[in-house]
Amino acid sequence: MKQILAILGMNLRTILARSGSSIVIIIGIAGSVAVMVSLLAMAEGLSKTIANTGEEDRVLIFRDGANSELSSGIYVPNVAIIENTPGIKQSEDGPMISAELFTIIDLKKKGAEDTSNLPLRAVQPMSFKIRPELRIIEGQNFTPGTAQIIVGKGANDQYEGLNIGDQIKVRDTLVTVVGIFSTGGDVHESEIWADLSGAQGFFRRENSASIAIAQMESSSRYL
Repeated sequence: MKQILAILGMNLRTILARSGSSIVIIIGIAGSVAVMVSLLAMAEGLSKTIANTGEEDRVLIFRDGANSELSSGIYVPNVAIIENTPGIKQSEDGPMISAELFTIIDLKKKGAEDTSNLPLRAVQPMSFKIRPELRIIEGQNFTPGTAQIIVGKGANDQYEGLNIGDQIKVRDTLVTVVGIFSTGGDVHESEIWADLSGAQGFFRRENSASIAIAQMESSSRYL
């Protein structure tokens, strides 16, 4: 006990002499904690955003072994093979299933010098029936088969050159912004959307997509 008190007394007597290093350590720990809290808050926010994007009666179809849209790849003609699978909802325009190409392009954020990643999703017309929460809030939807895009509200707020009438370069193709859309605040608002057939030409990926999305008859029926 005496030894413990002696060590404690020595530390207390020398704390002023070590004040500089003590302050550095305290600031370092506080900074690390602040960064960790910030990252955890961002992660929780992202998780909630992604969770709010999904619906119980929608199914995403990936390539076997893929764990994300970026790592997945499907052959578009194969989507027709599963169109009549029991459980997929039918509409007046046919089975509610759509192939989608998901990729990343580079574009400058407002006020930034360097480019940042911007998600691009290329869809078929049925995607809009499967995702009825998407609303054009300014301008119009793209015309299938053209070099037109629509821009999520979040992407429009963050990136340069995404106002209606603006043109950006996607690979070697100039595409024109014709509309701004909202999806109720979910993650899709940070994307730009294009027509699948047109985007396959931009990226030289004929008959290729990333995933398929299907609307099920009910949340209890899955592929």
